Amino acid sequence: MAKEEIVVAFAPHGRHPVGNIWRFTAQGTDFYLKAVGRRNSLFHLSAHGPNQQHPSGHRFHLKVDQAAVTRRERSGDFLVHSVPDAGHPVTGEELAPGVFRVARIRWQRELQDEPFTEYAAYRGALPKLTDTRAGRVLQRSLDVGEAADLDVVISYDKEHWLEGEKSLEDNARLGPLRSDAGMYLTVVSYHRSGVEEPTPLELTVPSPRLGETPIPMLCIGPDDAGTMYWFVEQVTSREFLEG
Repeated sequence: MAKEEIVVAFAPHGRHPVGNIWRFTAQGTDFYLKAVGRRNSLFHLSAHGPNQQHPSGHRFHLKVDQAAVTRRERSGDFLVHSVPDAGHPVTGEELAPGVFRVARIRWQRELQDEPFTEYAAYRGALPKLTDTRAGRVLQRSLDVGEAADLDVVISYDKEHWLEGEKSLEDNARLGPLRSDAGMYLTVVSYHRSGVEEPTPLELTVPSPRLGETPIPMLCIGPDDAGTMYWFVEQVTSREFLEG
């Protein structure tokens, strides 16, 4: 039976995952990417294939559930965004004709460091794997200066794997998912140097200082070229947010 969903967690110490569980779903002619955290997700990245709404091609955009944002703000959570109601589009980084990298999910190394892990741990039950849902727990810990990434690619007609055969040899592939529009979603996991491929500066927050209270934070935004979205899992301090 073809898979309709992929779920991924990052658990560098082999215990509780840190940050969010990430879910990729094929639904009709579309794909959806969202984080599943302590509460319901506030956003999703959509990759719409050709359909009645987009007959001439595809559309990639981030949308926010404003009602959910309002509820979370009223409960005291820190949330800021500038996404319009119609969503914020990205073009996709075209790697080859009909092949687009649309997102990068990154876990910063600080998430695996004590005592931050305790505050960033995902305490809910992991999604159950089924005939239509595949999953992976990323357990390899990060070296100093490294980040753990998931790169998400949408392609027409056939699946496209980043790194070619190397991603297969490294057991770094997740997917593929196929939509009713004949498009494919593939995901490849990486350990990357944060120096050689740095996180966008505007999506980084300071790590907690001595005596401050750690708190997990997810920062989201497009790259400078507006081609793909970054989702950066990291740790900051409650004092920084309150300031």
